[in-house]
Amino acid sequence: MRSLANVCDPPTKPVSKKEFCIAGILTTVYGLDELHQGITEVVCLWLLHPRLETHVYMEPLALTAIDSWRDTDEERTRGYLGLIAVSFDARNHGTRMVKALSNEDWRGGNLTHAQDLFSIIHGTAMDVSLLLEHLPSYIFGRSYRREIIDNIVMGISLGAHAAWHCAVHEPEIRAAVIALGCPDYTRLMTYRAAKSQLNTFTSAQASGESFIGSSSFPPGLEKAVRSKDPVGLLLNGDTSEFWDGLQSIGSPVHKWRSEMVTMHLGGKDLFILSGERDKLVPYACSAPFLKTLRSKVGMAIDKTHVTLKDFTDKVYPETGHAMTREMVNDALEFIRLAMAGMGS
Repeated sequence: MRSLANVCDPPTKPVSKKEFCIAGILTTVYGLDELHQGITEVVCLWLLHPRLETHVYMEPLALTAIDSWRDTDEERTRGYLGLIAVSFDARNHGTRMVKALSNEDWRGGNLTHAQDLFSIIHGTAMDVSLLLEHLPSYIFGRSYRREIIDNIVMGISLGAHAAWHCAVHEPEIRAAVIALGCPDYTRLMTYRAAKSQLNTFTSAQASGESFIGSSSFPPGLEKAVRSKDPVGLLLNGDTSEFWDGLQSIGSPVHKWRSEMVTMHLGGKDLFILSGERDKLVPYACSAPFLKTLRSKVGMAIDKTHVTLKDFTDKVYPETGHAMTREMVNDALEFIRLAMAGMGS
């Protein structure tokens, strides 16, 4: 993908970078030295990179985010709230590379593309939860005064798919910036299979069978997707017109789905960034689920507010599968606003 250095403003001052080996994962932490002595509360920004890239890809964003927070809220930062950023290599990438073919798609000769991609998405989200638990013991030493009080995740492409998982499954994630990602893995893989004219897809169509359950999307993967993917978990894989009419509000299924959304996303800030001309992760694959989420903002069911704290869904015109300067600036502004509501 296009380097973020082309769309991120360079920092006005140097930003520190330190590397730790945590649970066998080389973890890069930005901004520790910039935390003023009086700061006791820290927000951690987790940065997840695209497929075929490494943690280094996210470095310009880490530097810009910390520099932006330091400059725009210097007085407040000096008082009590600081920002650090963390990046690491996704599984089977960079320092964790095991088999390069497993990172390719069907067209690249990888017959297990669907399984490989989903397991890396799932694994990356699990790594965030693991590192989130152990990071403070490495970066804060013996200090009892300083702690990470909130976490924000931002992912791009593969990292964005994983960021969806983090937002849904990790209670400590308070906000998520999801750029060029998709919450509906089944819909995305079906689209890619059709676009690639994958043999298992075309033969399934010819015989009137479903691509889901074929050797390219086997039952074991289908089961994993239903338990871990946002659409699979929260809607049981169904983004049908159930949500379109008010006549369904109050039904047992509607109540159950609303409770699931509340349980996993209630009180969180989400910012979804999509490219209008993205052919790798088309907005159309995310749209049905995002329509569902939009109906949950501020909605009341049985006197219980089933609500996301904030939900922004923005499609950028004339933009493909790439980050633009506008997208980066919007993401930084979202992070700044999310942090404004964090801390004491």
